[in-house]
Amino acid sequence: MAARPPIRHSRSARWARRLAVLSLPVLVLTGLGNRFGLMPTEAVAPTVALGYGLALVAFALAVFALVRIWNASDEGAGQAFSALFFAAPALVLFGLAMGALVIYPPLNDITTDVDDPPRFWTHPHEAISLADAKSQASAYPRLTARFYPLTVERVFAAAQAVVKDRGWKVEESLDPVEGEGIATIEAVARTILFAFPDDVVIRIAPTTDGDIDGAIVDMRSASRFGRHDLGKNARRIKDFLRDLDGVLQGTIEVEPAPEDEEEERFGPLPRPEPPSS
Repeated sequence: MAARPPIRHSRSARWARRLAVLSLPVLVLTGLGNRFGLMPTEAVAPTVALGYGLALVAFALAVFALVRIWNASDEGAGQAFSALFFAAPALVLFGLAMGALVIYPPLNDITTDVDDPPRFWTHPHEAISLADAKSQASAYPRLTARFYPLTVERVFAAAQAVVKDRGWKVEESLDPVEGEGIATIEAVARTILFAFPDDVVIRIAPTTDGDIDGAIVDMRSASRFGRHDLGKNARRIKDFLRDLDGVLQGTIEVEPAPEDEEEERFGPLPRPEPPSS
């Protein structure tokens, strides 16, 4: 009677599953640790890279294992497919990040006014270079300020409400009286996945559009870490201004702002030319 050949179990499949199961907790715990201050922010990027690396290695090992199982009839297909399943979330996140690297320009400081951007006082950032300003104008041509035919005080109260509603941590806030007619809000916003801190400043200044007095809102959002923001700073500004539009038009409800005698709601208008002296 012929001897039965021994059944081999794929070591690649076993290791693929182990690494895949480990990759997602590494990414999740990194995000939670940074959000709640349990790990230094400087360590987040290397740890995130480790999580993505584990998922990529697991994927490669799982594919290799499946090929071997198909050709040599090894056991371990279940573990190989399990590895692909557990690595999938990290691989999707990695793919989205790589796609954003290609789609968006390598910028980390975005503003609605590249000629005179709002200034950070609490967490200073370098001035926006001419090259970055041109790159932003090319990538985000419609990212401009908002003009509202309302008082600076009214727009400032609405902006405060939107900042609070979005959960940003206010570092400094100057009302129009303290700012000699110009109101500013400096805050820290955190990215959704890994809680990287980004600095935000909102400037609300009085201006005139033709014969209409009002307030013009400029905003700046800058990343503290990394050269490439994957487009998140531009998205943050667009989302904030959209919400501010909704509050001032009465289509979005947030916590009540201070009472104001004006009752009409106005939509945003194009950025006006500076008034002539």
